[in-house]
Amino acid sequence: MRAAPRTTPYSAYELRQMRQAGDAVSLIISRFQRLDPGMTRDRVRAILFDGEPA
Repeated sequence: MRAAPRTTPYSAYELRQMRQAGDAVSLIISRFQRLDPGMTRDRVRAILFDGEPA
């Protein structure tokens, strides 16, 4: 059985966990933007690399 699709954006912690698990930055950005279309690539990069909150 498949899980229900996610409807809430990822937390900063979850984004960083994806990166530590080896996911590409472009993949993380596309996942996040599906849930929050207003999120920019620069904002996701700031969360991943500069320690910004989500």
